Amino acid sequence: IKSDGVGGLFVVGRYRDQAVNYPYQHQIRAQHIDSRGQVSWSPVSGVVAVDSLMLPARFYGAMQCLPDTTLVIGWHEEVQYNPYLFRGYLQAINRQGHVLYDGRGVPLDTTQLSTPIYNLVQSTQDSSVLAVWSGGDSTLWVQKYDHLLHPIWDQNVKIAEAVESKSQATPDGAGGVVVV
Repeated sequence: IKSDGVGGLFVVGRYRDQAVNYPYQHQIRAQHIDSRGQVSWSPVSGVVAVDSLMLPARFYGAMQCLPDTTLVIGWHEEVQYNPYLFRGYLQAINRQGHVLYDGRGVPLDTTQLSTPIYNLVQSTQDSSVLAVWSGGDSTLWVQKYDHLLHPIWDQNVKIAEAVESKSQATPDGAGGVVVV
């Protein structure tokens, strides 16, 4: 659940479509509830942000509300039935409830496998989001994306090695992020 910043909220979660054969029967769905308590997006069961997934038993995702895209969702999926290897992605849904990207969305890193995304932080300077995730070797990475999920920085930035636990992040007030 995430506040929309104007009295409403977003709800995002995993949905299991029992009409589809295992293992690709999961979806990530999102819904917006406005400040009057009304469901904003159609269908009422939620907008399908990502379809045909083999998600782990416990789905972890991150959300951030941006002024231009409304909702950014960070999520991960297992790679080749290996519970320790993941690919991370970002997906965005605009104010009208339309998903910006087909398929899984924008990959966090195309060069290596990763562990789950840890945090999405809205920049205090502009309509951008900073994604923080851990690489397959427990190296912590960050990248800044614009409201259409295009990378802003020339490359992903390595910020720590051998990270053992979930990190927390907050904007630094100057367009960057502080990670603990």
